[in-house]
Amino acid sequence: MKNIAYIILTGIVLGCVSCKDQDSIYEEFLVPNGIVYPMPAQKAVAKPGNKRIEISWQNGVDPKVTKANIFWDNYTKSVEIDITPDMEIVSRIIDPIEENTYSFMIHTYDMDGNVSVPIEVMGKVYGDKYKNSLNNRVLMSGIWDVDLLLNWFVADKTEVGVNVYYTDMSGAPKTRFVEPTETKTLITDFKLGTPLYYSTVFKPDTMAIDEFSASNADISYWAYIADQVMKGNPWAPYRTTGSNLGNGLYAAADWIANAEAAKGGNVDTGYGTTLAFYTYAGYPSTTMTNGKLYQIVELEAGTYRFSAHPYTFWGSPTKMYVTGSLGNELPDVDNVETEALGFARITNQRVYSFEFDVPEDGPVALGFVGSLSGNQYTLWSEVQLWRKF
Repeated sequence: MKNIAYIILTGIVLGCVSCKDQDSIYEEFLVPNGIVYPMPAQKAVAKPGNKRIEISWQNGVDPKVTKANIFWDNYTKSVEIDITPDMEIVSRIIDPIEENTYSFMIHTYDMDGNVSVPIEVMGKVYGDKYKNSLNNRVLMSGIWDVDLLLNWFVADKTEVGVNVYYTDMSGAPKTRFVEPTETKTLITDFKLGTPLYYSTVFKPDTMAIDEFSASNADISYWAYIADQVMKGNPWAPYRTTGSNLGNGLYAAADWIANAEAAKGGNVDTGYGTTLAFYTYAGYPSTTMTNGKLYQIVELEAGTYRFSAHPYTFWGSPTKMYVTGSLGNELPDVDNVETEALGFARITNQRVYSFEFDVPEDGPVALGFVGSLSGNQYTLWSEVQLWRKF
């Protein structure tokens, strides 16, 4: 009898323990007065988007939870979500919703209609106001010389990248994506003279579900065209006509020289075969007044830049310019600053350049005009001509 009593007692104890284990799942949701609160949303987050937002949270361990409601605008608006035990993440995209900052209140419900305590999550919705505030990444320069090189400023921290839209050599439209860390972009198949523009892509938040693009912006760039429109080669060694002026000086081929410029030679074969202006003891002349050395090039209407790169100097020229003029001749040295398309006065050994506009297709004279005296000379290793697109 004692053994039977012991077995019965043991069974009662084990049964109580088993019931205790089953009830422990719901223990934290029970209140002494009988009210039941289902498990609320766990680790809720709001992921912003373009006139929409995603609200998500981890599904809890309460198997009785069957749905949830997300409320906003002071409980005047809501959406309902069905929840099943196999869901790891509960998620809902609210779309459409106006651009604003919101407080979302999440309630979960069990199969008996009991409601959890509310969980609040703040979220921001983006839209047209945000998009219209976006500025494209700054493009410092665009240069074309066989290939197109784009030089970018540092990217904004919310930038995803830049889309560059262009036309390739076959005439097909292309898109090149530029990473935010990229400061130089080389496009090797760009067709010169075709439209070129870009748009910067942003992600306002690391958790955002949408990206935003700034308005398209045209890309202006400078294209090197000297070797296309100028005669001969616009860099040393320059060609000569073979006419020897003495002391290694020769008449320049492909260039027009007036009588004064010819006195001082046009090409110095002793110094890199460079373009030359001499007034020096022992050379053909010790004075040069209004000497002109230039080319006539046919240019389309547009904006251009002409530059001259020195090889070496001796003394400072009395009065000398790198300049240009519409038509077939450069202005006289005393009229350059009032008549020329553009000019840069030469005073020492550095690069000289000027920009100018051509109003309509036609001839343009580009080169040098100057007066020298005594022991002076200037030697030039290259001239460059660029067009702005």
